[in-house]
Amino acid sequence: MDFETALYLWSFILVIAALVLFVEAVALIRYFLRHRRPRWQRLLILLPLSVSVWAFIAISQSPPPRPGIIGVHLDYAVYHALMAPYFSAATYEQRLLVICAGVFVLTFVIERIFHVRYIASSQYNSHARSISHLARDTEVPMTAVARQSWEAQLRGRP
Repeated sequence: MDFETALYLWSFILVIAALVLFVEAVALIRYFLRHRRPRWQRLLILLPLSVSVWAFIAISQSPPPRPGIIGVHLDYAVYHALMAPYFSAATYEQRLLVICAGVFVLTFVIERIFHVRYIASSQYNSHARSISHLARDTEVPMTAVARQSWEAQLRGRP
């Protein structure tokens, strides 16, 4: 594989990683707009969003494709001088790809620790007791009269 083709392959993989991080940031924004969470947890949006923007900027500033020099013999020093920007761009994109993967994993770990977009599977049972338990755990507290009327409606009584 030609080095220039490999550089385009790393750029493509970095674009996909940046796009995945951007989609993750949009999903977090959507979640925080729908649910009330502490304000400090909303800072979690900045982690994937900033790395995604950083990756898109790095891709846009990668060196343009070099013109092919056919039939010209180049010694090692000239070839190395022509290819130096590509070597540094490839290593930079590889490092940024590792950072993107690390931020992606870190975002999910933080979401799991602080229960962002996470509800335990035991709360999805279909009987009324687990549903009333789920209602007790909501962020909006219910008064005792409202809770009794709501549980009566679950049992089928008016």
